[in-house]
Amino acid sequence: MLTSSRLSKRRPFAAPKNRITGSLATLSAEECRNDEPIVFKIAAAQSERAAAFRLVYEAYVQAGLMQPNVFQMRVMPHHLLPTTATFVAQRGAQVIGTVSLVGDGRLGLPMERVYGAEIDELRHPSTWLGEVTALASAAMATDLSFHIVIGLMRLMAQFARRHGVEHLLIAVHPRHARFYQRAMGFKPLGGERPYPSVCNRPAVALRLDLSHLNDAPSANVALFFDEPIPEAKLPFCPISAEERRFFAPVVAYEANVADAATPGAVLACA
Repeated sequence: MLTSSRLSKRRPFAAPKNRITGSLATLSAEECRNDEPIVFKIAAAQSERAAAFRLVYEAYVQAGLMQPNVFQMRVMPHHLLPTTATFVAQRGAQVIGTVSLVGDGRLGLPMERVYGAEIDELRHPSTWLGEVTALASAAMATDLSFHIVIGLMRLMAQFARRHGVEHLLIAVHPRHARFYQRAMGFKPLGGERPYPSVCNRPAVALRLDLSHLNDAPSANVALFFDEPIPEAKLPFCPISAEERRFFAPVVAYEANVADAATPGAVLACA
């Protein structure tokens, strides 16, 4: 359990020395098999966040990773904090993919309930951690799921580097770990354990050190950083107080049903 003194020391997003410039690529209409390209962006409005949370809910319920709820959204307490960013893949007005980046803030990181010792070893006064979570793509976009995942992870990685995150952490099913290690350069952090927030399915913890990219395979670095995204497309869009009030009942419901968070944690976010 985190102490209040530790939580109070977590930093907001802050820009590092090196800034990224360039262009934001989208998938072509041919790749989408649709007249409209897929655009990857940072969720900046309540409607975009709600669509992302509904998409994660649908994917997780279908996969048996969570129980249905009356709101038909999956929202973590960490989503209500200003240190969390949500990314979406849109085709037209429809969100067809999403992932979130949780900065190490007042509530720590979601995965430290399972991998607390490993995360504590990474924490230093000058190091900021970020957890990749809530990744989902629409069932209708199954043939594009790889492109959607790569596009979202590329945007998220460049955003993380731009805003000072030095280590990306992720908990994944063991059968998916090889993909993240081979395709994206993640390294093992913690062994296989049951993961309560996804109905105790098995998980392993991985990490990617953004501060030592020169040590990573060139193909992995190229995947995320060869085509820089313009700084103007990497703004931080913190959730508003109005949005926190809107989504707080979803968090409170899940806390009561699945003991996913304490009442104090919900109140601290709202």
